[in-house]
Amino acid sequence: TSAGFVATMPCDALISALRKRYDKTGHPRNLEMVFPIIVGDREGRGTEPITPMVSKAIFGWTDVCPAFTNAVLSGKIEAYNLPMGQISHMIRSSANGVPGHLSKVGL
Repeated sequence: TSAGFVATMPCDALISALRKRYDKTGHPRNLEMVFPIIVGDREGRGTEPITPMVSKAIFGWTDVCPAFTNAVLSGKIEAYNLPMGQISHMIRSSANGVPGHLSKVGL
């Protein structure tokens, strides 16, 4: 789990270690991510370094990570864009052991 919100609280040590391992071994790969808002600063920090490792993402917003956004738009990452509030509720439900989240907005 990597936590944060836009440019605050990224797990830089974890992300850096993952990227170093990926550059050395080609693993991990085919990671799947779920996040309401990606962690980044438009300058390559945050989640941006692990972009090549990601194969699938469910997210609400990615604007602060241009490489990630471009990978989504070019089809390199299988992507599902949902309202960030609903993703937050899904994550909270999962953390509370609730089997799912029903939304009144039709998702």
